[in-house]
Amino acid sequence: GEVVIPAAFEYEVAESAEHAIELLGQREDAKLLAGGHSLLPAMKLRLARPGTLVDVGRLADLSYVREDGVLEKPVTPNAIKYERFVFDLLPLAERTMVVEGDARDVFAPVKNAEGAPTDTPTATRQALSMQHMRWLEQAGVAVNPSVKVEINPHWALDAEEVRMKIQKPSQILVDTYFA
Repeated sequence: GEVVIPAAFEYEVAESAEHAIELLGQREDAKLLAGGHSLLPAMKLRLARPGTLVDVGRLADLSYVREDGVLEKPVTPNAIKYERFVFDLLPLAERTMVVEGDARDVFAPVKNAEGAPTDTPTATRQALSMQHMRWLEQAGVAVNPSVKVEINPHWALDAEEVRMKIQKPSQILVDTYFA
């Protein structure tokens, strides 16, 4: 596959809410980085090209900073979960391409903390293990359904690469990591 690297950008870590406001005011093309959104994948595809990222993810005293740079510290809960999908950025791309795939193989997001009903780290690890089991089974390996398997992407990126590395039919009875 093609390596995707974001365009050059500056990275600043805000030391306080006031510092974040100062950094945003100094740089016209700055974007906030706090985690939980799709900015970094969009940057890798060069659909988003901020000149500066201001990291506010480590700030305990920050409620939020409005787009105009004003700090808001509400006294009652006021947050909603918002995320922007890469699809929202397609109109900004010079060229686009659509790739269709089985949802079991291409969609296992981590959007929620453990304990939520969906999209948790555990659910994503399970989906990845199931995908790797399917790849191994396609290569003639019998996998005990109660074990976890993980394939390092340096070892194989897809079922075809697994098939090329597995020399003979075998079985997996314990948790296994392919490196």
